[in-house]
Amino acid sequence: MKAPRLRLRTLLVIVTVLAVVLTAVKYVSDWDFQLKSEYSAARVISDTTKFVESRKGRWPADWSDIPGGIDASKYVSMRFDVTADELAANPESIYEAIQPKSGEYRTYPHAEEQLDNLRQSVLRFRASPPPDANSNH
Repeated sequence: MKAPRLRLRTLLVIVTVLAVVLTAVKYVSDWDFQLKSEYSAARVISDTTKFVESRKGRWPADWSDIPGGIDASKYVSMRFDVTADELAANPESIYEAIQPKSGEYRTYPHAEEQLDNLRQSVLRFRASPPPDANSNH
C-alpha cells in the first residue's frame, strides 16, 4: 500500500510545482506587457507632441503619422478624433486620448505631465482662446 500513497504525494508535488511555475510565467508575461505598453505610450506621447508642434496644432490622423506607430498600436490605444476644442473644454480628455493597453501607468511616472504638455502644445495653435466662463459678453 505504500506505492499508491507515494504516487499520490509525487503527483501532488508535481501539480503544485507546475502551478507555481505557470503562475510565475503568467506574472512575467503580464509585467512584460505592462512595460511594453508604458514605454510605447511614452514614445507615442513624445512623437505626437513633435507631430503637433511641427504641424501647427494638428492632431495625427492615424498611426502612419507617428514614427513606429504601427508597432506601437499593439501596446497603445490612441484616439485620432481629438480636437483642440475638446481639449480646451475638457482638459481631462487628454488622458483618454493616448493610453497604454495595459490599462494604467505603473512605471512611467511622467505620463500625466507629458500628456499635459501635449495638450498645451495643441492649445497653443488653437485659433481662438477657450471661452471664459466668468465672462459676461
